[in-house]
Amino acid sequence: MEKYFCAVDIGTTTVAVTIIDRSGIVLARSGFLNPQKAFGSDVISRITNAKKPGFLESMKNVLLEDLETCVSSMIAECICGPENKKNDVRISDHIEKICIAANTVMASIVLGKDISEMGLAPFPMPFHENVIISMFDTETLVLAGASAFLGADSILGAMSLDLSEGEILMDLGTNGEIILCSKGAYHAATAACGPAFENCTRSRGIHGATTLQAISRLIRTGKLKRDGILTEDFLTNGLDTEINGTAYHLTADILREIQPAVSAVISTLFLLIEDAGLKREQIKRLYLSGGFGFYMNLSDAVNLGLIPENLLDKAVISGNTSLKGAEKILSVPESLQAFENLRRKIILHQYGGDERYQDLFIRNLTFEKRGL
Repeated sequence: MEKYFCAVDIGTTTVAVTIIDRSGIVLARSGFLNPQKAFGSDVISRITNAKKPGFLESMKNVLLEDLETCVSSMIAECICGPENKKNDVRISDHIEKICIAANTVMASIVLGKDISEMGLAPFPMPFHENVIISMFDTETLVLAGASAFLGADSILGAMSLDLSEGEILMDLGTNGEIILCSKGAYHAATAACGPAFENCTRSRGIHGATTLQAISRLIRTGKLKRDGILTEDFLTNGLDTEINGTAYHLTADILREIQPAVSAVISTLFLLIEDAGLKREQIKRLYLSGGFGFYMNLSDAVNLGLIPENLLDKAVISGNTSLKGAEKILSVPESLQAFENLRRKIILHQYGGDERYQDLFIRNLTFEKRGL
């Protein structure tokens, strides 16, 4: 019986899964919301909750249960045929190898590693090397990241894009990771976005990209000022707008979560470009990926100051580059070494206590258009 490969991208909010053949052709795609949301909407809250007795094991179990159901269903439908029931399918009979792409927190949970200290300086990594485990009786490769908050998912994205001189990857999801190539070196930094881009409005029926679209529309119509200062009426009642025929209600709380996330990303981008010695005219491409970046409208991102206006013509929505990287690891054997080479060459920049970052962050707490 021919066997296949399974690539899994475990995000803080969503999980994406593909089954591929040995040549890398995708046979099936699926996904589901990460059930760990019951333990917190972002990585920091899950790190905090991991300190409670039994919570780490529960976070691992609920994820693996849903993943097993998803993969079994995919096999039943695309390989065995729709007449088969998922309960009749053994994953190990059809899948030779699984590759897990995830941020460091999610990967550590899969491995059952203690994550309770990851939110405290010096932000230790629970594991530093790629790990092979048996999951669903199938060989599973869990890839390591470069730091506690620069995970394998972003590095896989840079590898899958074959990031080269003057190119930048912004991986925007529940958190923001930026990797760029300058003078033959790879520089990276993370932006603390909290749940703003993916989670802060889900309970209200609005997803991140739509939230930005709605805010952008309010600015274009003059109902919201670019300085972010809200009227008493907005503070009390919020504002309604319409996107593609659907009505959305935005509140002051939503605005106050989006503003610092936008500032964190653009401020980190500016400093990383500066510290990497990359000049504006040397920037060739700005790739946007991740659970939020994939759906983002570029003109809205520019209008809100999330990406520089003068990089709009160089910006490309590049899809789930993490998942593509995991697929490449499985189907192209030498890709694992390429991933490792890139992971170990990354120069990490930390801006948490940097005065330049604090100044930029305060200045960028607006929706003004920005340029490099």
